[in-house]
Amino acid sequence: MKKPIIKLENVSFRYNTQAVLENVSLQVEEHDFLGILGPNGGGKTTLLKLILGLVKPQTGEITLFGGEPSVNRHLVGYVPQLFNFDFEFPITVREVVLMGILGKRRFRSGYNKTEIELSYKVLNKVGMESFAETLIGDLSGGQRQRIFIARALATEPKLLLLDEPVANIDQQWQHSIYELLNGLNKEIAIVVVTHDVGIVSTYIDQIACLNRTMHFHGSTKDGIPKISEMYQCPFEFVGHEVPHRLLGKHNHD
Repeated sequence: MKKPIIKLENVSFRYNTQAVLENVSLQVEEHDFLGILGPNGGGKTTLLKLILGLVKPQTGEITLFGGEPSVNRHLVGYVPQLFNFDFEFPITVREVVLMGILGKRRFRSGYNKTEIELSYKVLNKVGMESFAETLIGDLSGGQRQRIFIARALATEPKLLLLDEPVANIDQQWQHSIYELLNGLNKEIAIVVVTHDVGIVSTYIDQIACLNRTMHFHGSTKDGIPKISEMYQCPFEFVGHEVPHRLLGKHNHD
């Protein structure tokens, strides 16, 4: 039996007086590949911050690997949506990947042999080992995203969280990134949040909608159109700056 690694029970969160998430419940188990879909501003990034223990809910309970998120987040690799990263800075791909283990190291200069070997190992996993000494600024957007995934893998996580992993990447690289994640999912659980359903339906195993409240739709084996029909939830409205309009009694508001 698979063990739950993320569990949210009736979680609500507000920024000041603004409700962001209301009564959200979710369970993610080992080796799940879950896609959380919703519009911009629907609370997806906040949900990831709650799972990581970076913020705390006003109500409800969250456990990560059976304990407090802030205690167990070292078991999670996180690829945020936006990087405050100066791509003009002369840093190599390998050095970027090694940044992923800074939180696990004690204060000391340089990296040891084991850490250097780990950087090449995760670069190999994402198909970028030959670029180890290339400057990060010389890579394409899709290549950079593979490097940031490698940086998250450098922590040797049991769970990978990704926030809009293919935003502003061309379609060829989008498929490439999701094929990579599909392969990684054989080893670890993956949760992807996005506002664009187009490509993820080909790769993810389970799907949920989030627009302040959450609706878990289960397996995608019958395809997004079937799920849309079953739940009266037109996924084509999950898009850039477009509200997640729903039909019938299936209501996120």
